[in-house]
Amino acid sequence: MSGETDLAKLIATMEPVLASERYIFATLENWDYTRLAQLTPLSTFQENEGLTAVLTQAKADEFGIVYAGVLSVLL
Repeated sequence: MSGETDLAKLIATMEPVLASERYIFATLENWDYTRLAQLTPLSTFQENEGLTAVLTQAKADEFGIVYAGVLSVLL
C-alpha cells in the first residue's frame, strides 16, 4: 500500500473541518444492541463496562441517554 508517510507533510496539508453537530461519549449498559443502528453512532468500541458510543447530542437526548460532556469533533 502506498501513501504519504512524512508526518510533517501530512500535518501541513490537513484541512480539518469542525462538525456542525455536537457529540457525546456514552457507555451503553444493558442496551438492546438491535436498536444501536437508530443511534447512528460515529464510533463504537466494546469495553468491560459496556459498549461505548460516540453519537450526536441530539440522538442522546432523543433516546434519553445520560452523558457528562458535550464535544465538538473535527472531520
